[in-house]
Amino acid sequence: MTRTWLALLAAIGTAARSSGPVECAPSNDPAVALRPVDAGSSAPLAGLAIGTTGFGGYTDSLKAGPDIYAGPDSLRGGLREGTYSIHVEVAGYAPFDTAGVVVGLTPGACRELVTQRFTARLTALP
Repeated sequence: MTRTWLALLAAIGTAARSSGPVECAPSNDPAVALRPVDAGSSAPLAGLAIGTTGFGGYTDSLKAGPDIYAGPDSLRGGLREGTYSIHVEVAGYAPFDTAGVVVGLTPGACRELVTQRFTARLTALP
């Protein structure tokens, strides 16, 4: 009899926990994080760079800030799932442009952006 009550209480507890809305922690993960560097020396250029990212009618400016994987000299931007284009400018360098950067969401109840991280190698102008 005691086992039956314990099993019933466990089932009720499980149902009570799973019947309400899922609470997800807020995420600060950007859609893209890139490290702009000089193509020849790999010197970081994030402090000198400006840029935008987006797709369709959605545009976001790239903001300087550290990224755990892209590094401390990074640019970050984008807050939505989508296929992004990225444009970066640094005085004295040819602009860096790329397109087709696909940003998806993690599976599960608390879906978060899967940040696309890479290095943007900018070529110095003659």
